[in-house]
Amino acid sequence: MSWYRLLHPRPVAILIAGIDRPNPMALSWHTPIDDERGLLCVVVYKGNYTYELIRKYGEFTLNFLSIDRLDTIWFCGTRSGRKIDKVSMLKLKLEPSIKIKTRHIADALAYIECKVVKEIDMGDSALIIAKVEYWEARKFDEIWKPEANVAMHVGSKYFCTPSSYYKVE
Repeated sequence: MSWYRLLHPRPVAILIAGIDRPNPMALSWHTPIDDERGLLCVVVYKGNYTYELIRKYGEFTLNFLSIDRLDTIWFCGTRSGRKIDKVSMLKLKLEPSIKIKTRHIADALAYIECKVVKEIDMGDSALIIAKVEYWEARKFDEIWKPEANVAMHVGSKYFCTPSSYYKVE
């Protein structure tokens, strides 16, 4: 067990990098870091094929799926795209993005288009700071609507959805 699981559950995203042969990777280590300047960061293991694509193209999309797409999320997070084409294998429909060349998942609940601003070496991993160039969301109105059932990673093979919201009066 590790202390970082105390920081979960977290919305899981499918990070897509690459233009010629896009590669989707499941990722829950992402966070906003400056909402006024539109900056977020992701942490990616340097041995991942996706990391190579982020470095090559300097951009990526974050795609958020509902829990009913858990098989897709798990597949993207447990297989390398270095030797297989995950987009074709999963029959993912990708659409052109608005501000960047990397495509996004057509039926995602939401997607965020990002351009890399800075990379910080973290040893085996890289903390990648990116500027949000564009975003779009369904079933979202300042917060996720409960019916979105956005997939959240708890840890290991466990996932959940936001089940109840409480508003402070």
